[in-house]
Amino acid sequence: MGQVMYNRDGTVAAGSGRTIWANSRGGTGPWQEVAAPVAVGSTTVDHCPNYSSALLPSTDGTRVLEIAIDYDGMVGKPYFATGSSGTAGG
Repeated sequence: MGQVMYNRDGTVAAGSGRTIWANSRGGTGPWQEVAAPVAVGSTTVDHCPNYSSALLPSTDGTRVLEIAIDYDGMVGKPYFATGSSGTAGG
């Protein structure tokens, strides 16, 4: 999860604000893109949208709770949802 996801050429990737990266091998080996439970639509790069979003895995590792902030007008508002962690069974 990052505030903004970029393509190799420096352009903003289509999945930016909507993607988490998952790995079920303790951080080694391949990673996969998974749809983020909270889709942050703002393209502003500052201290508010999708900055340091919280992710909490379920005890079995198949689901994840995300708390992300996005603008609601001029105010940063927290949003939360759960979704698949992208690991086996999730």
